[in-house]
Order: sequence, then structure tokens, then C-alpha cells
Amino acid sequence: MRDPKATDIENVYIYYKQAIGEMAKKTLDCLSVIKKIFTPEHTYRNRSIYSLYFVALVNGLGLALLLPISALFLEEYYSQSPGSIALIIGVIGALSILGSPIGGVLSDKFGTKPIVVITMVLGGLNMIILGIEYSIVVLVILFTMRRFIFAIMQPSFRSLQSNITPEVVRGKEFGIAKSFDNLGAVIGPILGGFLYDVYAPMNFYINEMHYFGTGIVFSLSGMIAIIGGLVIFTMVDDNSQSPKPSMDPVQVIT
Repeated sequence: MRDPKATDIENVYIYYKQAIGEMAKKTLDCLSVIKKIFTPEHTYRNRSIYSLYFVALVNGLGLALLLPISALFLEEYYSQSPGSIALIIGVIGALSILGSPIGGVLSDKFGTKPIVVITMVLGGLNMIILGIEYSIVVLVILFTMRRFIFAIMQPSFRSLQSNITPEVVRGKEFGIAKSFDNLGAVIGPILGGFLYDVYAPMNFYINEMHYFGTGIVFSLSGMIAIIGGLVIFTMVDDNSQSPKPSMDPVQVIT
């Protein structure tokens, strides 16, 4: 509050003192909320839930690695025009639309965990071989398979999250997992662009098979996906529901 008897300098000091004090109070309040969200005073968080945090992180990282380089890859290595690249990406996206409903059906029939593991491993292997030189038709087919496989995986992964998370805190846990996914999506394009610049000039030959230097980025993305699938397979238990929290979920974030 401004003091009419104080000088302008004193009023500025008073204003900033109050503003900094209010900012510090709000910051402490936010940190308190964050601590309550990530520090389990309850018992429902287990190995499966923490494993899904990790998988969400590497999944976001692995997929985002390719965001800045896919179009460049088609232009520089396959001499495609911007119009052709737009058409290819559009066709791939349209064909992958069918993946999600198919993934839901497969998840209902065979269970969520097997579908997630299989699709992450197959999708990873698909990305590893994308760095090999093919005809443009074969390359588009492989890109389509990649998108289609991960479209199948997505509903199964969400269902797996739902299966191992207590209903009363499901929204919060989905939000935390998505935060880890977004963190990976922030790191991925930066890392992908850097690796592209480093390896683009290189070429590798294995028994007369040409592997582009840029394929290193695809291989890294694929290996990350495979690691995520193995973590799901070994660390996530989809057979039993986690115990219910011992406290009201509203109290966790208030």
C-alpha cells in the first residue's frame, strides 16, 4: 500500500517488497502442491505406476526425435518436393486412422499389456530399419507401418494405465504421465535435430546394404521404443489393481 508521507523511492521499495513477498508465498504454495502430488503419503503408487512414468517419458522422447527430420529425410535423401512430402505425410496419417480402433479390439481380446509390448517392440524394429536405402514406395510403406503400429499401441497403453491406477486418482495420474510424455517431446526434437546434423554426412555399408548416417536417429528412436516395451513386460503388473489410496484424493492436491 502506498504511503502518502513516503518518498517515491520509499514507495517503490515498499511495492517491490510486498510484491516479492506475495510471489514467494505463492511459489511456496505451488511447491507444496507439487510435493503432495509427487510424494506419495499414500500407498497406491507402486512399481507399475512408476514404470509407466518412465515409459511415457521415453515414448515421448523416441517419437519426438523424428519430428524435425522426417521431412528433411524425404527431401535430402529421396529428392521429394515439398508437395510430395505433404502428400506422403497426409496419406500416412489417413491410413493410420484405422490403427486406434483395431488396437482397442485387440486390447479387449488379448489384454492390454501384451498388445503394448508387442507394438512397441515391432514399432521399434520398424524404425531401426528405416535408415536403410529403399525405393520411395517401400519407404512410404514402412513409414505407414510405423504410424499404424503406434496407433494400435495408444489405446492399449491408455487402457493399461487405467487398469493399474485406482479410479479416485486416475485423472491426476494420467496428468502426471502426460507431463513426462511432454517432457520427452520437448527434449526429442532438440536431440533429433542435433544428431541429424552430426550424422547426415555419414554413410554406412553392411554387406553392400547402404545405411544412411541419418538412420542413426531412426535407430535410436527404435531402440528407445524397444526399451519401453521391455520395461512394460518386466516391470508392469496388469493382473491386479493397485490398492486404493488411504486418503481423500482431494486432500492430495489441496
